[in-house]
Amino acid sequence: MRPILGIDKAALIGFSLILILIGVLPILIAPPIHSGVYPVVERLNEAQLVVQSSGGTVSGAAQDLLHTVTASVLSWFGGV
Repeated sequence: MRPILGIDKAALIGFSLILILIGVLPILIAPPIHSGVYPVVERLNEAQLVVQSSGGTVSGAAQDLLHTVTASVLSWFGGV
């Protein structure tokens, strides 16, 4: 096994300090996390509205999606 080089020690210390800083001051990491999670939450809210408008069941929404996809594929091939 090779010895730990100075650059390896510096990287470990740097990453450790970053993690400790984030643990002590989570406000530093909150804005990037919020901006990354926000689009996902918006999509989930839209999906929830679609499910509620299609009878309130996931299977009903899945069936509607299947019908839509089937119609799109068939029209793409020149069918219905």
